[in-house]
Amino acid sequence: MNKQAGIHEEYLAGQQEELMDYDEYRKLIETSHKKVPKFFTSTAMPIYKWAISGTKLSAGFLKRIDIMKGTWSDLPQHKRLWKSTLLISAFLIAILYDVFIKVLNAIMLSINTFTSLGFGKSL
Repeated sequence: MNKQAGIHEEYLAGQQEELMDYDEYRKLIETSHKKVPKFFTSTAMPIYKWAISGTKLSAGFLKRIDIMKGTWSDLPQHKRLWKSTLLISAFLIAILYDVFIKVLNAIMLSINTFTSLGFGKSL
């Protein structure tokens, strides 16, 4: 709430280590051009581009729909309401998902216990 950065900046900051690993991989491919077979270098670059395309695509999408940018005190009233609604919705969805998974887990345990009762006993 107190950062000027938006969603896509925070997303990229979280992905920075992975992107640096990919960047090191790209540099390795470019510098080892004469040390490894041409097949490796010709197939490695498309694999590299494919690997980082998901991150760049997600960051671009988040940048276009970024409504979280700006500090709370600088936002107009209607954006504060929208930001609050989104944050509360995300929180409620996370809680509902957690409860749903716990209920499914309990049902599965009950079914497993009920269906396996009596096995192994001889009359």
